[in-house]
Amino acid sequence: MSSGQIASVRVRRREFEQALRGLAKISRFNQSSEAVIGFADGDLEVTVGGATVRVSAQGTWPGEAVMDAALLMGVGRLLPTGDPLTLAVEETTFSIQRWRAPCRWQVPEIAAIEVPMNASRLDYLRLGLVHTLDQLDRSGIRPEYDKAVEHRDGDITAAHNYLREYGVTHEEVRKLVESALMRNI
Repeated sequence: MSSGQIASVRVRRREFEQALRGLAKISRFNQSSEAVIGFADGDLEVTVGGATVRVSAQGTWPGEAVMDAALLMGVGRLLPTGDPLTLAVEETTFSIQRWRAPCRWQVPEIAAIEVPMNASRLDYLRLGLVHTLDQLDRSGIRPEYDKAVEHRDGDITAAHNYLREYGVTHEEVRKLVESALMRNI
């Protein structure tokens, strides 16, 4: 590693390309999704929207790079030349060969949150009841959680609009929804 580099690994081009294509198919990512890139047991792990793929890697990667998932998926369709590929993080920049994108570096303090395959809005809301926002951030699922909360809040407001003539408060509807979510944890 050069000075200033936080992490650097080498992966086989074909294996990395196939992993990113598979991840694009199985993850529920959108324009606001984040990719979390970590390293464990000799494998580079890429997590997007709760789905994770692993690729054999050699090098040093003592934490996690968090970056825009759409950027990573985009470069995955047309990777830079070279085999093996060198993936690296230097300060706030993630790179594959000479291709670069902004990222943030984090040292994992907790295990990644396990997200069910094909997670629903309700699954993300339940995860928010048992994990902190920081944990959701660090696992790269905060955008999906925030979208689920926005949808839930709209539903709560709609229900309150129907029930307020009966004296039901917005807070009572919110507590009812939260209680129902807690029953299925």
